[in-house]
Amino acid sequence: MNDMLTPPAAPEAPTPPPPSGTSPGGAGRVVSILAIVLGALILLGTVTGAVVGTVRDALRQSGTWTADASGVRSLDVEAAASLVTIEFGDVDEAVLEVTDARRGDWRLEREGDRLVLRSPDRMFGWGPDWTWGGWGDDGETAVLTLPESLRDSGLDADLALSAGELRADGEFGRLALELGGGAMHVTGSAETLHAGVSAGQTQIDLEGVTEATFTVSAGRLFGNLTGDAPDAVAIDVSAGSLELELPDDEYDVRSDVSAGSFDNGLDVAASAPHEVTVEVSAGRVQLTEGD
Repeated sequence: MNDMLTPPAAPEAPTPPPPSGTSPGGAGRVVSILAIVLGALILLGTVTGAVVGTVRDALRQSGTWTADASGVRSLDVEAAASLVTIEFGDVDEAVLEVTDARRGDWRLEREGDRLVLRSPDRMFGWGPDWTWGGWGDDGETAVLTLPESLRDSGLDADLALSAGELRADGEFGRLALELGGGAMHVTGSAETLHAGVSAGQTQIDLEGVTEATFTVSAGRLFGNLTGDAPDAVAIDVSAGSLELELPDDEYDVRSDVSAGSFDNGLDVAASAPHEVTVEVSAGRVQLTEGD
């Protein structure tokens, strides 16, 4: 008897591994989704910017403040994130005109014989406020006009700016300037001067200064003193730069430079009655004589 053997079944073919990578159709879908998301973000940004701009413009306001200026002997100004101008004109009292104010009230008031001007407090103190209004060049301006009778009264002034721009022209007694950011330009005359710069740029053009101190810890200060040579000038620069032009005369110049540079273009004489002291720990100081 013959036994018939059944041949074993053929082994099943191995299952091919799944294809690696992304199919062309899948890649196209990813690109399409990314394009849609990007377009939505751009549209949202455009709409949001338009809404913010509308709200910001709606919150802007203009106004006028006044204060009695009779008997005023000093002016105290602290401003930020605005263009502030101080001038003298045909007015009977101190007049402050503000245009395109972004937020908050300005303050102009008397404190004894002192006239005080304050800009609004911004939320962050130094940058854009909550209306996303930007910096001092965003349109907000303030003009303080003082009576002409105060022009030649030897008005003392303390002017401080932390951002934006401040311009002042007048005949001052004691003048103190502090710049923490932005730009300041002061012209006219003063009996004594103190100018401090910790950021930004200050330009000073004054006549008749007898004593002056300059302190620069950052930023730049450009000064031009005219008239008679000052009796004493003290300069301290720890960073940044100072360029000062003094009247043509002889000066007793004493310097201490630990770092940075000092370029002295003055006519030096040890017996000169006009003393200039310079300390430079970093930065640069340049002194020149006027015509």
